[in-house]
Amino acid sequence: MTILKQRKQTTFKDSELWQFSLKFYADENNRTAFLFLQDHYQLNINIMSSLIWYAASGRGHCSSVEIQQLNDLIAPWQNLVTNELRILRKKISKDDQDLYQSVLSTEIYSEKIQHNIIYDFFMYTTKHITNATKKAKQAAINLQIYFSICKANLSEEGYKHTRYLLSKAFTEFKDYEFPQLSLEL
Repeated sequence: MTILKQRKQTTFKDSELWQFSLKFYADENNRTAFLFLQDHYQLNINIMSSLIWYAASGRGHCSSVEIQQLNDLIAPWQNLVTNELRILRKKISKDDQDLYQSVLSTEIYSEKIQHNIIYDFFMYTTKHITNATKKAKQAAINLQIYFSICKANLSEEGYKHTRYLLSKAFTEFKDYEFPQLSLEL
């Protein structure tokens, strides 16, 4: 399926995933943690946010096959559109605020398209987990599988940022430790 076909098939809605991601990313410390993981390990913030949301919404954890499919689905749009807009935006002088804001707005719209593709990918999931501890563990497993698929060998600082994001998504776990990947849950 081409990127344009994906785009045409995706409706531009304010999904619960988009709303979760906007709220979560609005926190400056969350943004710092996400950007660290993006800049140091080339991880996709939208995918990380969606994997946290997926578990937080009670859907559980994804299989490595599902996360690989999601990564493969998003990669063309990310590489050909979103990354190119980000590179362009970073080249624009801060003195030209109108152009900078215009490109930033287009970049954000591109990310919203990604979120809608991700949301459509997850839309038909029927699992429902209500236990908060299990949700947090499921989110950690989702991220661990994604890091493995991306061959992102996180440093202790990378795991520190990941633990921080998990503790913010699951506030009852202030000192949540990132579990070892285990499919026995």
